[in-house]
Amino acid sequence: MFPKKIIGFLLAVILIISFLLRVVNLNYNSPFNDEAVYIVIGKMGVFERDWFSYSAKKWMAGFPYFYPTLTALSYVTGGIVSSRFLNVMFGIISIEAVYVISSLIAKNDGRKYIAGLVSAAILGGATVSLYVSRLATYDIPSFSLFFLGLAALVWALTSKNANGKWFFISSSFLFFSFLAKIITGIYIPILVVYSFWKVRKNKVAYEFWKNYFFIPLALFLAIYMIFNLSSLRMYVLSQGEREKSTPLEVIREFWNNSTYVWVWWIIGSLGILMTKEYKKWLFLTFMSLCIPVFHIVTKTIWWTLAKHTFISVAFLAIIAGIGISNIIWYFEKKESRKLTSGILVLGIILFWVFSYIDLQEYNHLWINANKIIAVLHNFVNRGDKVLVEVGAPAILALYDKNYPHNITTFDWFEYRGLSGAPAYIEAIKDGYFDVVEIEGDAELKDEIHEKVSDAVWENIEENYNLVYSEGNYYVYKRKY
Repeated sequence: MFPKKIIGFLLAVILIISFLLRVVNLNYNSPFNDEAVYIVIGKMGVFERDWFSYSAKKWMAGFPYFYPTLTALSYVTGGIVSSRFLNVMFGIISIEAVYVISSLIAKNDGRKYIAGLVSAAILGGATVSLYVSRLATYDIPSFSLFFLGLAALVWALTSKNANGKWFFISSSFLFFSFLAKIITGIYIPILVVYSFWKVRKNKVAYEFWKNYFFIPLALFLAIYMIFNLSSLRMYVLSQGEREKSTPLEVIREFWNNSTYVWVWWIIGSLGILMTKEYKKWLFLTFMSLCIPVFHIVTKTIWWTLAKHTFISVAFLAIIAGIGISNIIWYFEKKESRKLTSGILVLGIILFWVFSYIDLQEYNHLWINANKIIAVLHNFVNRGDKVLVEVGAPAILALYDKNYPHNITTFDWFEYRGLSGAPAYIEAIKDGYFDVVEIEGDAELKDEIHEKVSDAVWENIEENYNLVYSEGNYYVYKRKY
């Protein structure tokens, strides 16, 4: 339908617009708590050779030596903007990977390029895709590596010239995706079974699959488990103690994060089903629903579901691309195809516009703490013991002024054999901290932070003087 040069040009346009949508105003908010945590861990590991103080293996949903290193190196070159810019690039890579996957899965004629372009455009403009790509957490690097691995696997399964190279590349990308964030691990067994089913009747392809995909991937994961099983177990147990959500809450949150894309899924589904590609539609739809099902089973929602929805949106975009290419191809007359293509382009433009408008809400999911962090610089001296409710962003901002271990957040604290709220109460009563930053009522406080906050408020006045207050923020210094 289109010459390859035109296809390349259209893909370049989609990637450039997607890049611009992501790169504008990367300094939209102070570092999110997770962003700051990974940068601090990376800086301590890379520059202080201290990978153990925070016991990151026990609570991080990814390998602590991987993404924290990348984001820390980015941060020292240009602050939080550089760390976020790194993830913008990972986001663009994921869009191109989805283009390749759609092109390979679609009918092997001119429509495959349309499928790739539509899928790339939908993922490029989706609100949750924009949000995750502009956030300096390990989510988008993991997802990009996952879809690169999937693209390599699909190429290996569909290529007429079978060899082991792409199978091995796929296994490597999938493993590194798992290292970056373990959530992609729920897809690995599915892809192993699916790829085995595809090669089982072809002896040559099966041998390549077994020797270059299955065995390397199994070895990679086995080695990881041997050295990290106890840490992984600790992480799973710690997640079990967090606040739980009902299935209805999970479904509602998932829907809010992917609403517009389901319209494209409906259109794409019609296009796939009209060509009777039932198995393809069923498999891709199943892959898109793994994330909400996982969160329903684990009863988790909060910050993680919004980011994980990216994977679901990517699979929905693939369905849309393949199905819409079938619909356009159904019209044999050039005039009809041009009209359909015009409607499609208009729909994508409107989708981008509304998605970008919705992005503004994601930019303010957490309170901008830049001002209070700047204020803390005036009250904190080297060696001070500091308690901050604002969390890891304060540790990051004060990194060069006060060693991170001198700064305690509301997440975890042990004191005189106590832990949790009792430990904070005892430390405040003893005047253990030199500086305390605390916040008033806030909608975004979780149950654990609220308990600690209440405990600190009830005991702060005995040993501390208020030295700063503005809005919701208060700073106290110990009485001498």
